[in-house]
Order: sequence, then structure tokens, then C-alpha cells
Amino acid sequence: METKPHLSFSTSQTQTRTTKLKTFWLIGGSLLLVTVLVAITGFFFIKKQLRQTPAQTVTQSPKKRLSQPLNVLPLKRRPNLSIIPQTDGHHLTIQISSLPDPAETIAYELEYQTGSMLQGAFGDIKLTNLPVKETVFLGSCSAGGACTYHENIKGGSLLTRFKGKNNYALKSDFRFFETRKMSDPTFASRDTKFRLVSQDLAKNKYVIIFNGAGIPQANQLQGAILSDPFVIETNGRLKGQLDKLTILASAPGATDVAAWDGKSWQYFHPKT
Repeated sequence: METKPHLSFSTSQTQTRTTKLKTFWLIGGSLLLVTVLVAITGFFFIKKQLRQTPAQTVTQSPKKRLSQPLNVLPLKRRPNLSIIPQTDGHHLTIQISSLPDPAETIAYELEYQTGSMLQGAFGDIKLTNLPVKETVFLGSCSAGGACTYHENIKGGSLLTRFKGKNNYALKSDFRFFETRKMSDPTFASRDTKFRLVSQDLAKNKYVIIFNGAGIPQANQLQGAILSDPFVIETNGRLKGQLDKLTILASAPGATDVAAWDGKSWQYFHPKT
């Protein structure tokens, strides 16, 4: 599977802002959204520190590990991490595309809700040549080799522990959509801070909205990031029209939507 390009956005308001982008087209294989504050003078600026996600705690773990703070690494130093649904709906691919803060290995804990039950998958990945991918089976297998797929997957969280010169840990949520079971083409993040409507996005069999652990080429961003990055991944190529977009930002002010097209950042000013 080839690496798919990203696309991104931004906004900066204390209340949710709805934007109709009838001429904006989704391109590439994934969509990354962030909030970028733009100076009133027209010049872009970056604050000394980017917004960080508050630390979270892990409620359970398959192994006994030393306690480690979560999400304390500044956003610009976090890895570009994504979760990609596969066409069969029974596998997810964890992909690390960039690693600003070097590490040698990553231990991951993928927790996901299937119906009313909480399931988990765990493993270790060597971070040699990037991008690195790890495909996770969403099910269970017996000693005799018989496997059962987990059904009605809703979403969950991905906990990653990076080990190297400087150890750090991250935890992000994701939502899993099986579009044939959806009554309308509305997709929202697990924390509901991001929501979009797209008939074209709903043409994919499976869609994941992931509160991204990091963003590509963060040092090239103009402005201050005022929200979590949101990544949209599909089982196929993402292409089509975005009809309505809502992002909840953390501070008031003039804002633009910052879009990563796979090579550089593009900026779009929302219509209110």
C-alpha cells in the first residue's frame, strides 16, 4: 500500500463555526484538520508554544508498565501518525509517516468498542525506515486457527509509547464509520469538536476520524494552532466535495483553514 497524502484545515473561535465549502474538493487519501490563528495585520505568526492536549490516564493495560505522562510532547515534535481502515473492514493499519522526535521502537495499545464490549490489540513496531506500517486484525483466533471477526466497531483509542533517547507517550481517540449503516453523510470526531457533511466521503465503505497525534511539516505552518489536528482516513482514495464543515477552536480571533495537500500547506478563509 502506498503512502497517501494529507489535507488540512483551520479555524479560531470559542464557539463552533459552520462553513459551507461547496467548491472545495477533497483530494488524496486522507484529510488532516487543524486550527490556525491569523494576525489581523495580514502577517502570519506562530506563538512560542503550540496548544497541547491535556494529559490523559490509561484505565487498563495488558502489561505492567512504568507510569508515563501522556501527550506532554509539544505538537510540532509529535510523529505524523494515522489509522487507516482496510477494504475488508476487519483490519486497521497504524502508519507512522514522520518522526520529528527520534525513537527506535513503538509499543502500541489499540482499544476499540465492538457492540457493548471493549476489545484490544497490542504490539511493538521497529522504527527503521519511514513510513512504517503495522496491520492490526480486529478479531480473535483460537489455538486451532479458527478466527472470529469483531462486528459493529464504533471507535476507540490508540496509545503509543515511543522508546529512544527521549521516551514519550501519546494517546488519541478515533471513530470508525461503516457507511452502509449510516442514515446521513455526517461524520464527527469522538469528542464532537469536529464535524463534516460529505456525500462523496460516504461513498467509501469505511471511514475513520482520528484526533491526530501530530501533523506533517509543522514547522512550515503559519499562525498558531488552536485545536487538535483531525485526520480523516478511508479504505480507498478520498476524492470529492465537502459540503459543510464545523470545527470547535480554543480561542477567539481571525482564522483560516490550513490544508495539507501532500507537499505544502494551503490556507482557506471560512465563510460565515
